[in-house]
Amino acid sequence: MRTLRGNDKGRWGANHRPGIGDTSSIDRRWAPDSEAAPFWTGRRCRAPIGGERAMRGRLGVDASPLCLSPPISLPPRHLSFTPRSSRRSTAVSTSSAHANMKVILTSDLFSTGKTRPIMKEVLSGMLGHRRGLKALWIHDARAGWGHLDMTQVWLMDTLQEVKEFGRCGLDTSMGLWLDRWGDGGNLTLTENIRWALLPGQGYKPVSVETVKARLDEASVLYVPGGNPFTFMKNIRSPMGRQVWEHALGRILSGDLVYIARSAGTILAGYRTDTSADPRPSTWNSDEDLAGLNLVPWKIAIRPHYHAFYVMVQTAHSREWRAQHPCCSGWSQDDFLESLAENHPDVHGIRMGDGDFMTFYANRLSFMHGDTKVQDTVDDLSELFTRNDNPVADAELPDGHTYACCCGKADGGMSVTCELRRTDNHWLFWSSARDCSDLAPSGYYSWHEVPEAWSDLENAGSCAVPTSKIDHLILQSDDA
Repeated sequence: MRTLRGNDKGRWGANHRPGIGDTSSIDRRWAPDSEAAPFWTGRRCRAPIGGERAMRGRLGVDASPLCLSPPISLPPRHLSFTPRSSRRSTAVSTSSAHANMKVILTSDLFSTGKTRPIMKEVLSGMLGHRRGLKALWIHDARAGWGHLDMTQVWLMDTLQEVKEFGRCGLDTSMGLWLDRWGDGGNLTLTENIRWALLPGQGYKPVSVETVKARLDEASVLYVPGGNPFTFMKNIRSPMGRQVWEHALGRILSGDLVYIARSAGTILAGYRTDTSADPRPSTWNSDEDLAGLNLVPWKIAIRPHYHAFYVMVQTAHSREWRAQHPCCSGWSQDDFLESLAENHPDVHGIRMGDGDFMTFYANRLSFMHGDTKVQDTVDDLSELFTRNDNPVADAELPDGHTYACCCGKADGGMSVTCELRRTDNHWLFWSSARDCSDLAPSGYYSWHEVPEAWSDLENAGSCAVPTSKIDHLILQSDDA
């Protein structure tokens, strides 16, 4: 059966001035992040993403959550996505080694953004919508934090995350420290984080084999926020390496979903030097600053980008950075610019609070957290074109004649269209085929929208929401 479709397209555009700020303890009084300042947790953040380069991609959806096809190419320098005209974008890998892997990377997990219910739906889908599952948390990005800090985070973040995980089928959250105090101590584990602060229910020393057994029971490995360098230091210890090698095998097989927040998102990338958190003074080499490199692209993620609580809004020049070696006084964009200057093959990604990224079915997809959830759009313009000239109506493969009538949508920010039959309209006898007769007031033929609409998304295209297309229209009866 033959199906005719137009060229599906969309725009990522509009240059937004990047937000600047530091989320490290170096100047946390200026820019606390959601890990160090739980006061902000749960408060809605607007986090526009910088867009230095326009990007184009198809707005069609396949069976995989948050995945688009065909792929867009990754541009050089910063890989930026903007909320103006679409909420998501994607790139596709051909790596067979990563084909089964499932990853969700976030800035602040469930705390902010309109994408939270979508992210939960994606996670549930990755888990096969099963119940009674377990998650294993590795806390070592917070190794060395005092009891008061951990109690505060437990109350402000952990309890909420455990609750939301439960709604996704993860009824039990286990907790693991590779090295609680960073002094070469033992692996310690609790069977249920929810009760970990109660007497007798805390973390107890365990063997590497016990941890491997818990990883085999788990369906999710969760790495929350903190300092990514602390985590990388501990994961590179002899016991940490054994734990990670076992976890990685299950992640690559698709049996263990990797989920991260903040620091856990940074360290999942190819490099970790987008973080301003304190690092060991001797860490300067590429090997020292390497991340876990989970996805088959060289990416480095900057979470909490342009969070509303960031007060420093000044970028520095390359000369300034040369005179002020990393990292005191550096802004978020100083880290991204330094990455582009010194590692041009690594893609820097700005991720705001509420944003999240998935790797699933060999597709890396990004969703912006402050964009209205919208239907996908099919551009059917070529079906209403004859000899390279636009026409008001056309006979489609089902044998009927249609007009493409368009009006404003999304509060006047974009144009949306509808297919209206002209051969069964009550005025067909008078040859009336104008959209003013066929559609509601304010609708025009797709190629005759007012000139004042020229800057709106989809203006000049027959852009029809996928949910409004009866795909039988686009199929030939005799195919």
